[in-house]
Amino acid sequence: MKITLLIVIIAVLILLGWLLSRTRSKDQRWSSQAVPEPVQAIKDLRNQLLTSPPETLGFSKAGSDSEVWGILMETGYPEALATLVSLRDGNASLYLGHGGGVIGGGGHENVRRAAIGLVKESAKYLTNMKSTTSFPYPAVGRVKFYVLTFNGVVTAEAGKNELGEGKHGLSPLFYAGHEVITQLRQISEAPKRE
Repeated sequence: MKITLLIVIIAVLILLGWLLSRTRSKDQRWSSQAVPEPVQAIKDLRNQLLTSPPETLGFSKAGSDSEVWGILMETGYPEALATLVSLRDGNASLYLGHGGGVIGGGGHENVRRAAIGLVKESAKYLTNMKSTTSFPYPAVGRVKFYVLTFNGVVTAEAGKNELGEGKHGLSPLFYAGHEVITQLRQISEAPKRE
């Protein structure tokens, strides 16, 4: 009886160890897979946001109480890169690496509020991010935040699952980004008036 119980306990421990290793390695499995190269138009839009002085895009530090003027939240998927852009003026767009997406959501109040909220939320994390002048895409299963400030770009990265499950310090920023995506989706799926 004791031997049978011991065998059952060992089998349960082995099963638990296997399940934990599969759960823990999910982000790690994806993190080595590169996203497909985005189409040129997406690369150009992304590069313009990440490298242009904010003044050339219509943003000035004068009268601003924040160092942040925009944020890109990029998620790597096996099919494509997804780049969410939110700017201080409430403009928001979602670019998909294969060329699709939703552009110019700032004309809708629900999107404007969410986009401005994401920009404000991103300012809370500046001290936890590092300055960068290179802008690689996230690997599949990873999320990169590029926060656009008047002093340059800062960045941080985490696993999509870890962020989504609330297990990372940047999870609130990730959730604020997904609120913008939700609002963009609502306007893109709304029936068109004739």
